[in-house]
Amino acid sequence: MVQAKDDLRGLKILVSVLGVAIVLGTTVIIGTIISRLYAKPAAPSIAAPAAQVAPAAPPAGGGPRIAGMAAVGGKLAVWLADGQGGLIEIIDPATGQITARIRPDAKSGTPPGAP
Repeated sequence: MVQAKDDLRGLKILVSVLGVAIVLGTTVIIGTIISRLYAKPAAPSIAAPAAQVAPAAPPAGGGPRIAGMAAVGGKLAVWLADGQGGLIEIIDPATGQITARIRPDAKSGTPPGAP
């Protein structure tokens, strides 16, 4: 009878250790879920520009109009159509500065070197 009791001692230790591991694992999982629920979401990089840019009034009369916009890397490409091929301005959203101006070919309406 003593022999059978000693054989179960190792099994009891194993069950106790695994029980503690289950409790600790469950605690970590619940803690991670709670921390992710209450974490503040990261702000989008383009949503709030660093510099305040005053809104521009639309031009009176036959000025250029915005024909299209696209995000290019960390910049914003704005196509201004004026009836003469237009103009593409590359703008840095963080500062509001125009970093480049591209004048498309007046005949085809595509930028120089575009396929």
